[in-house]
Amino acid sequence: MLTLLACRVPDTLSPEKFHEGLTTIPSQADRDAVTRYKFDSDRRLALVSQLIRRHYFSTYCHQSWAGLVFDRHPDGKPRLQGQPDFNISHHGNWVAFVAAKEDTMKVGIDLVSIDAVPDVRSFVTSFREQLAPEELAMILQQPTEETMLRAFYTVWGLKESYVKAIGVGLYLDLARLRFDSQDGKIVLLIDNEIQRQWRFHLSWLDGMTLAVVCYAANMDLDPPSQPFLGGSHQSSPFTMVDIDLLI
Repeated sequence: MLTLLACRVPDTLSPEKFHEGLTTIPSQADRDAVTRYKFDSDRRLALVSQLIRRHYFSTYCHQSWAGLVFDRHPDGKPRLQGQPDFNISHHGNWVAFVAAKEDTMKVGIDLVSIDAVPDVRSFVTSFREQLAPEELAMILQQPTEETMLRAFYTVWGLKESYVKAIGVGLYLDLARLRFDSQDGKIVLLIDNEIQRQWRFHLSWLDGMTLAVVCYAANMDLDPPSQPFLGGSHQSSPFTMVDIDLLI
């Protein structure tokens, strides 16, 4: 069982509203992690990222908001001591959060936006060093530039969600990871060996923002994962959190 939360961040926050949210963060280091950004858009996303994880652990896990002290694993992944694994991603106007229910399980989440590019084929091939040959061929064989771009971003989000789940960051050669479809399910292969302990879930937060969740195989989501390049779900496993609930 997983918990997934998402918050659509408004294009503007008044200085008063921003300050109100910032002052609810007990840790000076976490406040600095918000204010260090130069652009207001990045500050808003960083603020909501800090608040949504506190919202989860205080509301869903009944922990004291003021007592939440986050640190990082040696690999840099955020954690809360004594609590199951969680992960956060933000992109565009969205912040998304995933948390496991079991202490031994790892989870990862990545948001990707299907942004238009002038030359799709050249854009995709510029990532050939990070794609498995089969992935590159599959993407370039798509019938239209739109489906080609969606296929690329789907693969990229899958890779990033796995990397974030295991916390290895830049130390992993992404070309070793290959994503495919078997029996209507997304499968991960590493060095051409299927990794059956992992599952992946795709859902759209809006028409252009794809949320990719990576999680352990003995956990589940409802609805189950769609086919690799299938259509979006009619329902989403995410609980939408209004900004006014956080600030």
